[in-house]
Amino acid sequence: MMAGIRSVGLRVLVVMVFLSPVVAGTFRVWVHQQSVQSGYALSVAERERRLLRVSLREAKVEWAALTAPDRLRAMASRFGMGPVTPKRVWRLDLEVMGPPAPRAAASGARAR
Repeated sequence: MMAGIRSVGLRVLVVMVFLSPVVAGTFRVWVHQQSVQSGYALSVAERERRLLRVSLREAKVEWAALTAPDRLRAMASRFGMGPVTPKRVWRLDLEVMGPPAPRAAASGARAR
């Protein structure tokens, strides 16, 4: 009986000894493939980052051109706008008007 158990154990050990390099090799290939895929993904992300930086730089230049004080003054005068005088400034005092009137209940009670 013990001889049978030992022979099964020996067979399992032999199979494990021969399969372990195959498993280790497969794992190494998988790790290498994952590394290559990560490299490709990083390359794509880096390219996208460069394009976004260029786009941001262009947007900043455009913003600076659109908000230049000389340009805004020229556009304002073209539309008849100028400096605001104190007579043209209106102050709204919301406290004079008071709180808003309460609304009638939408459901149920109707005035008769």
